[in-house]
Amino acid sequence: MNESEILERIATIFARNGRYSKELILGIGDDGAVISASDEPSVLTTDCAIEGIHFKREWSSLREIGAKVAAANLADVYAMGGVPKFLLVAAAIPKGASNEIFELAEGIAAEADLVDAQIIGGDLSSSEKIMITITAVGTTVKPVKRSGAKVGDLVVVTGLTGWSNAGLNLLQRGLTNSDKAISEFKKPNPPYSSAEKLALVANSMCDVSDGLLSEANHVGKASSVTLEIDPELISKLAGFSELAKLGGEISSDHWEWVLSGGEDHQFLATVPADSDYQKHGAFKIGTVKAHGKKFVELVGRELPNEVGFSHF
Repeated sequence: MNESEILERIATIFARNGRYSKELILGIGDDGAVISASDEPSVLTTDCAIEGIHFKREWSSLREIGAKVAAANLADVYAMGGVPKFLLVAAAIPKGASNEIFELAEGIAAEADLVDAQIIGGDLSSSEKIMITITAVGTTVKPVKRSGAKVGDLVVVTGLTGWSNAGLNLLQRGLTNSDKAISEFKKPNPPYSSAEKLALVANSMCDVSDGLLSEANHVGKASSVTLEIDPELISKLAGFSELAKLGGEISSDHWEWVLSGGEDHQFLATVPADSDYQKHGAFKIGTVKAHGKKFVELVGRELPNEVGFSHF
């Protein structure tokens, strides 16, 4: 299959039966896509994933990999209080692997379908390893920033973190103790709907991609406050007992997964104490205090030396 034929087939996959929004003036086929200007501010974000660094073919299918990279971008838009509209996809694949790019495209398109986002263009090249870069474009009535946390706010999350890191730990050790953990690592399930609702009451918000404490530290630093996280409240979240049991089975620290593990793509936010955050699918795990010695603290526990994932 030549490049033109590959692109034509990918365009068919991304077209999703010809469903286009009124904002799309010109989609795949020209040198660039054209969308109509919106009265609302735009949110733009991008992420890349490289084989051997962000994913391994022996662990995940290309459909799962495509969905996972798309989810990372979509979650970032929701974390800003936005709603995703469009995705641009650039991919590099080994020569002779044209059929694999279609599986990758199907995964990206399936994840975009969950939020009615449309893939409207991108680029395709050859490489020794698979590389994917996705740019997401969304709209927002009011951006929710990391710098908006206020003293007296409650710290809330949309769900338990740690499952993805637990799955990675299992795969690295060749274990299969938990289908849920492995599944969450291969293809996370961000609570998009909860994030959209939570953004309506949040003073600050972020996607938990590099670890709960790491993201809390970012919010605290950006807002010049301290986020005090209470492990006792975290232990009451749904699934915690199951995750703790898994840690015991394989002699791993489940708290390390919960506090420092990334790629769950849950959402961390700070909200006014009198807000109805519970109706929006969020759970209290702490409070915001005036800035002390650190931007994030743990009740009754010492902070780990590393509070999250770092690329460097």
